[in-house]
Amino acid sequence: QRMDRSPVPLPEITRFNDDSLGEHTEVMAVTQGKLAMGFVAPVTGCDEGFAAMQVFNCLFGAGMTSKLFNQIREKMSLCYYIGSSYYGGKGMLTVAAGIDSDKHELVKQEILNQLRLCAEGEITEAELTAAKEAFISSLRAIYDSTSSIESYEFIMAVSKMPMTPEEYEQQVQSVTLSQVCQMAKTLS
Repeated sequence: QRMDRSPVPLPEITRFNDDSLGEHTEVMAVTQGKLAMGFVAPVTGCDEGFAAMQVFNCLFGAGMTSKLFNQIREKMSLCYYIGSSYYGGKGMLTVAAGIDSDKHELVKQEILNQLRLCAEGEITEAELTAAKEAFISSLRAIYDSTSSIESYEFIMAVSKMPMTPEEYEQQVQSVTLSQVCQMAKTLS
């Protein structure tokens, strides 16, 4: 039986409003603290550079092959955990780290240093490949559950990017080192 429907167009994506940028510190009588940083990214899910921003996020901080994990956690031992997340719906990237509170400034400066190095092209082919493979692995896992399929289709509808995961995988595979560096340069 056919149902009568009245489709309503989805509202346009509204970018993150950066009017309230600044630094805020809450002090508690504890040794371990949490550092949270936010970056405005001019690329949203509706923009051409979306796949490149996703690859940049994987390379920068999303996962165990990322620069933040390998440099700040593993090599420098400055945090208990660290990772980045990219929110394509609003155009923002966040970094969260569990730290010793007295290392706040040092960790913050090293995060900014790793971002600068990415913008300057200090990225190996192995790092780029690992980032792409990590993201492609997550795309391939979409079919593992109905909720993942639903979530993916919702994101594609909202972002007006009607791509199958396989088409998205092809875009990710074609991301270049130059594009990843450009994404790092766009963050503020």
